[in-house]
Amino acid sequence: MKKTIIFLLLLLPTLFYSQRNKSVKTGLTTVKELKMKTYSKDSTAVAVVLYEQNNSFIDPSKDYNISSDYYFRVKILKKEGFGKGTIKIPYYKKETIENIEAYTYNLVGNNRMEKKYLMDKDIFKNKENGNWHTITFTLPNIKVGSVLEYRFTKTTPYFNQLDDWEFQSDIPKIKSEYDSAILSNYKYNVSLKGYYPLDKNKPSIIRRCVKIPGLSEASCSVLSFGMNNIPAFKEEGYMKSRRNYMSRITFELESFTNSSRGNKENYTDTWKSTDRKFKSGEYFGAELRKSTFFKKNLPPELLSETSTIEKAKKIYYFIQDHFTDNNKSIAYYKINTKKTFNDKIGTVAEINVSLMNALIAAGFNAKIALSTTRDRAEPTKIYPVISEFNYILVKVIIEGKEYFLDASNKQLSFGQTPFKTLNGDVRVLDFKKGSYWQPNSGTLPSSEKINLSVKISTEGGIKGRLRVINTGYDAYFLRSELSNTNEDSYLEDYENDNQLEINDYKASDLDRKNTSITQNFDFNFEDSTDPTLSKLYLNPFFHEKISTNPFKLEKRLYPANFGYKLNYQYRASISIPVNYTIGKLPESRAFSLPNKGGNFIFNIKQTTSKISILFKYNLSKVEYTNEEYFALKEFFNQIVKVQSTLITLEKK
Repeated sequence: MKKTIIFLLLLLPTLFYSQRNKSVKTGLTTVKELKMKTYSKDSTAVAVVLYEQNNSFIDPSKDYNISSDYYFRVKILKKEGFGKGTIKIPYYKKETIENIEAYTYNLVGNNRMEKKYLMDKDIFKNKENGNWHTITFTLPNIKVGSVLEYRFTKTTPYFNQLDDWEFQSDIPKIKSEYDSAILSNYKYNVSLKGYYPLDKNKPSIIRRCVKIPGLSEASCSVLSFGMNNIPAFKEEGYMKSRRNYMSRITFELESFTNSSRGNKENYTDTWKSTDRKFKSGEYFGAELRKSTFFKKNLPPELLSETSTIEKAKKIYYFIQDHFTDNNKSIAYYKINTKKTFNDKIGTVAEINVSLMNALIAAGFNAKIALSTTRDRAEPTKIYPVISEFNYILVKVIIEGKEYFLDASNKQLSFGQTPFKTLNGDVRVLDFKKGSYWQPNSGTLPSSEKINLSVKISTEGGIKGRLRVINTGYDAYFLRSELSNTNEDSYLEDYENDNQLEINDYKASDLDRKNTSITQNFDFNFEDSTDPTLSKLYLNPFFHEKISTNPFKLEKRLYPANFGYKLNYQYRASISIPVNYTIGKLPESRAFSLPNKGGNFIFNIKQTTSKISILFKYNLSKVEYTNEEYFALKEFFNQIVKVQSTLITLEKK
């Protein structure tokens, strides 16, 4: 993220020297901490933060920039926690990292502490990318039972973006505190994210904390936050970015007031003002008004198409075929659609702004939509923070129906955007009525339908035919997988995963212009059953079954998000030879989620020589709350049980 410097014009009194005295010094490790074997509130913890603090203040010795003293003390409980001894500190451009101290404490005997120092030669400075650097070091002599203690000072001239303070991490914490004292000239929006309340919250204002002859007096904002006994954040499947849910304090500069001049400069914008910036060309320049260029450069036959939806599709696929994504991050000030069109390569922003202009040139109502990907926190909605948006989509309305499009990905069908963009609401830029939020959850229905026909020979050999039809995102994932490998490798993996031998395979409708893909498999199992045994055990779910429940947590506070609605249907017909009888079959069953969240049906029937199976489930919502988690967990538990079904066949 690009940061800007705001120059501080006021001199500061001794208040900030006293603020620095709040910074924690090293040497606080105790024998009791070294004797600690487990953390009573989480027996699975590999390490636990005993105490941590960030103390930030204006530093006269650093040209009145913001210095932050960081202190950490961590107990290592298991070998898996050794990674907590490798520290990586990022810093940007003119920021500095100083005053690094680090020690490893180990218990010798019953009461003596052994202390190992981090040597300067073991501290490494690395250049990452652009203007970002890191300081990296690993504490010495780490063992199970060690206590790690380290501190450092980070100084920044960038007042517009104070670093978040994360109370929660992937290991539990006993005590975490944040303290700061900043001139009230700087007004920040301070937000608490996550699900846990603060145990300490003592913001205050100190009036007249600065008095400089000839200038007005200024007050100071003092923040003091703390949280105790914080559980580890445990990631699980079907979730968006952890930054949406982890307990942390965030800071966004709202305004700066120059005390000597009395003028106020706002840094938190409004959507109305941001819309004007896009419309006037401050963002994207004049690139949002290049439809004339595309009208001249689109093939004439695209514009002469009479069917409205077909015209839109042809324009979309033309742009998709014409451009190649260069995989560079988007830039709001540096796009050039004309050059991109001629070079046939560009960023997602350049490609999709080109798509929007091409659609407008053909007479469509098309707009840009600002989006974030699922690996990032959802964007702030109260006010615009343009840097939070890292993806650009196109919204088009055709005959009253709305579509979101992305021409940068060659595996997408018309009406799809990449799965990574299914991250809640997008901001649609409407320069006539004003921009607005709208959910993007995929407009094409997604499903997987499977039909299986199996014959078992009198010798116990198994042969079958399998037909699989994937639509929507299920087809997109399969198409992407097939495009990144060859057929032989795909089939080899499929055979290993499903424990069968494929004799013939055919896939059809692979072109992304089709919203579904059909696969046909002819296969057989090599009978590994001892022919002298009287029983044959058969699992009828041959195709990519769910073998483990993705939901295992005892408690999950954050929602489960699937990105799109899931639909699955499995039909099987198994012919039994005359020299076998059918043993006990599993019972049919059904299960429904509360709040009309979905259901499944498992129905199994038998005749003299055939077993028929119908198994289908659907999740009718994209996201499920933490209150619905236990029902969802049981839903998948039942699916695992169904797909672990064994049918017993007995020789007569």
